Amino acid sequence: MNNSILEIDVVTTTSYIKGISLALMVFTERLTLYLTLITYVLLGNRLTGDVVFSMAQLFNTVQLYMSILYPMAISSYAEANVSIKRLEEFLLLEENTEKAISDTDKIIEKEKTGTIRIIKANASWLPNPIVDTLMNINLDIAPGALCCVVGNVGAGKSSFLQLLLKELPLNSGRIEISGSMSYASQEPWLFVSTVRNNILFGRSFLKNRCAITQIKIYANYSLHII
Repeated sequence: MNNSILEIDVVTTTSYIKGISLALMVFTERLTLYLTLITYVLLGNRLTGDVVFSMAQLFNTVQLYMSILYPMAISSYAEANVSIKRLEEFLLLEENTEKAISDTDKIIEKEKTGTIRIIKANASWLPNPIVDTLMNINLDIAPGALCCVVGNVGAGKSSFLQLLLKELPLNSGRIEISGSMSYASQEPWLFVSTVRNNILFGRSFLKNRCAITQIKIYANYSLHII
């Protein structure tokens, strides 16, 4: 919640700064030219057309570099600096090391493709935690089995999935996953199309294979744009 409030404050401040900068782009050249000509006349000089047009051209050139290009350069530098820092933090993250697999292990792995086995696993997001995020996890899922992980909020369900994806560092224990893995994030991802197309993802619609067509709500709204 605090991060969201801070982000809104930063965006608001940035919008004010951009608004002031755009206003200065429009009025700076005209205001400085006017004040310069008034000062020129008050000092006892005679104002002529060649003086006015020369000053106008000079201030127009200065405005391009000082009121437009210079603020854009500062803004671009600040954005590039933030992006470089984020890339640096990402590139300096600890690498996930993969264990080398021998030919014998590959044959055994092929025979038990689809097996997931976790043995006394302890994992944490921090290098030296006081308490591990996941502690003493033991799991053995046979090929073709349907396994559901349930629990209260904060119980570690998402961390458990990140452990299977090898995104959560393993402090101790062993994880054995044979075969390939696919992962569907718990965050919904929709594109602008019908409900049916968001489910099929470009595949042909086979009514006898789509069990969801039996749901009355889906039948009424399957062709609605979302």
